Amino acid sequence: MKRTPAYKYLLLQTIMLTVLAVATLLPSATSAANALGYGSLCPFAPWSTFLLAAMAGATCVTRSSMAKRQRAAALEREIAARRG
Repeated sequence: MKRTPAYKYLLLQTIMLTVLAVATLLPSATSAANALGYGSLCPFAPWSTFLLAAMAGATCVTRSSMAKRQRAAALEREIAARRG
């Protein structure tokens, strides 16, 4: 089944948010200590990590449900075509 542009956009968004969530925890010597007790790229870690991970999860769930609806519609069309 061919993927729609919306599916590809949501997949890209999920990947980007996941990469950003991981990046917030990377150590950095130039930053002040975060809630975990060490300097990271984002001084708001781990809260920003949780937020970005939740957003990535939400786009993943949206993308998955959209794909299921498309598969169901394609299956219904196929069944209708077989019936004549």
